[in-house]
Amino acid sequence: FDSLAEGLQSDTGYQFKAVVEWNGYESAGSVVDFKTLPSPAEFEIIEFTVEPAVVYIMEESSFSVKVENRGDKSETYTAEFYISGSTITAGPLEIGGGETETISVSYSTDTVGAYTVKAKGYLESRSLTVVSPVATLDRTSVLRTTHTAILKGELYIDLSPGTTFYFHWWNGNVLKAGSTGTVSGESGIFVSDLITGLSPNTTYSYQARIDYNGKTVAGSTEIFRTYQHPPVKIDSEHPDYAKYKPEVTATSIKIKWQGISGVEYLIERGGEEKGRREASSKVTFKEKKLTPLTEYTYNVYSLNDDDEPNPDSITITATTSEAEVYEPSRRFITPNNRTIEFGFLAKEVLITDIRGREVAKVKGNPPLFDVDECVRGELESGIYIYMITTVDGDKEYGTIAVVK
Repeated sequence: FDSLAEGLQSDTGYQFKAVVEWNGYESAGSVVDFKTLPSPAEFEIIEFTVEPAVVYIMEESSFSVKVENRGDKSETYTAEFYISGSTITAGPLEIGGGETETISVSYSTDTVGAYTVKAKGYLESRSLTVVSPVATLDRTSVLRTTHTAILKGELYIDLSPGTTFYFHWWNGNVLKAGSTGTVSGESGIFVSDLITGLSPNTTYSYQARIDYNGKTVAGSTEIFRTYQHPPVKIDSEHPDYAKYKPEVTATSIKIKWQGISGVEYLIERGGEEKGRREASSKVTFKEKKLTPLTEYTYNVYSLNDDDEPNPDSITITATTSEAEVYEPSRRFITPNNRTIEFGFLAKEVLITDIRGREVAKVKGNPPLFDVDECVRGELESGIYIYMITTVDGDKEYGTIAVVK
């Protein structure tokens, strides 16, 4: 006869014997020892992690599974992870019966994005986000000249201190790297760099950049334009000074300087714009309606294509000459027999009749204004004799006018 023993544990020793019962008596055979066979290895993933779940480009993240062997038999296990169409393996690792082991593999990529990570034999997926380090250049400023520039700014980076940075600038397809430096301390470090060899009146772009794990990360792009060539002043020691010496009258000044053809120049006096001139080899500017015996100072700036004046200006100073007072007889006009008109330059004009009685007193508007001042009087028919006197300080000039 035979019997089936069920519910036994695997890989466990047992004993059995045959027993006969007869008329209340029991008779047993010999005891036999046996052991059940070990169960085969049976693996189950009980935990799956992706840490860290957010990394920078080329920074490693660890994919890990905790695997339990629920069998009795020791066997090797190879973990498989799936990301972005690729399979990554970890192992093999031998796991004894009833034991638990963790299997891990490192992963990195230079492509920014959000990824889904799966492990073979585990239902739930995990997320991995790959981001680019941030290098931001804030509160930027540029100290420019015609051929140089000092780039300044406050650099913010979301990496640990000690990251190397540098300025990168370009014009069109011409790229140049500036000197490098290392950010120390916390983010928000003021950085600067001097660049040379630039061209006048040219637009340049620049960035603060960092190199991280073989990848270049650029900050925001800033733009500046260099200044135009400054004007050239010809002073009294120059051989050509006679050609560039200011020309003055009592009410006007004409200044001159050397320029570059096609460049526009801004002329200021007392902080006020007085005019603009586009250059040839010699540039001139004339201001009228000035006051005699008065010193005037002009600042001349070159302008770039962004209408920015080069701070490296020139200063030209000149003094108007003494005023000339014209005798009215030189510019006396009688248009018709009803109106007389007196045109001349003077501080004050006194008109009297033949008896010396004052007919009119007229002042220049303003005095010594470089236009004709007119005095008109409506006349009755007859012959009129007037004394016309122009007064300038203590000088008087007189003439008689006879009008019919």
